[in-house]
Amino acid sequence: MNPLFDISVAIHYRIHNSDWFGGAESVGYTKQTFGHVRAVEETDDAFLDKQRTATAELFGIQSDDVEVIPWKEYEKETAEEGETDETDI
Repeated sequence: MNPLFDISVAIHYRIHNSDWFGGAESVGYTKQTFGHVRAVEETDDAFLDKQRTATAELFGIQSDDVEVIPWKEYEKETAEEGETDETDI
């Protein structure tokens, strides 16, 4: 990999039923960012499943209550009114 590149990987989540967001029937959003990633090829489905399980444990919910969502959806759901992010290349 070109040493001039610095790669970050982000995973975006919709969290259901967590006390952190109001308990049963609640919905909240969070993301994980991994900086300085050197082995991008290891960010596969197994990696995603491990992160989803760890996120469920953190929020005290079942893995089924952790939904991985696309970046655009996360941005739409979490943007403040009038805020835009134009970093999509």
